[in-house]
Amino acid sequence: NNYPYLKDPIFLKEIDSYQNKEQHIKITILNKEEEPIELIQGKVKGGSINLDANSSVRRTCNPSILVDDYEKEFLDLDGLFAMNKKIYVEIGYTNIFSNYPNYRGYNIIWFPLGIFIIVNSNCTHSKEGLNISLQLKDKMCLLNGECGGTLPASITFHEYSQLQPDGSSIDNPQLI
Repeated sequence: NNYPYLKDPIFLKEIDSYQNKEQHIKITILNKEEEPIELIQGKVKGGSINLDANSSVRRTCNPSILVDDYEKEFLDLDGLFAMNKKIYVEIGYTNIFSNYPNYRGYNIIWFPLGIFIIVNSNCTHSKEGLNISLQLKDKMCLLNGECGGTLPASITFHEYSQLQPDGSSIDNPQLI
């Protein structure tokens, strides 16, 4: 995402110093190729974002979200928020800074947090709207065995065989 205000230190400092910010979250569900499938946006009702440079999983995020205008059925959401699914997360604040004319067109000032993996999810409907609670981990959890499983035996990654229609086999390089 290309947000011009992310390069404006004076504007960012003013946002940071303002105490009463209304916080929003934008979640983009991604496919295996990390292309967007679905966009869900709501208000943050609670949660945390943790950064730990000494851990192999550097970032964790546990948002509690209220989505008041989502029209999908609950069954669709179970598939969207499946474990090990990749999502792109952005946190935003309602733009109340009218003294910056260049940014008046932005109702919400978004800050990209990056791609996370869903470790656990819970979706419930209430009279307020759709409540979503997520446990997210940095993509590193796919590489350290925490998510995605482990290899049960020695595996060769340098090539794989592909069967051709005529019955012959071709060795292809493994792209990682």
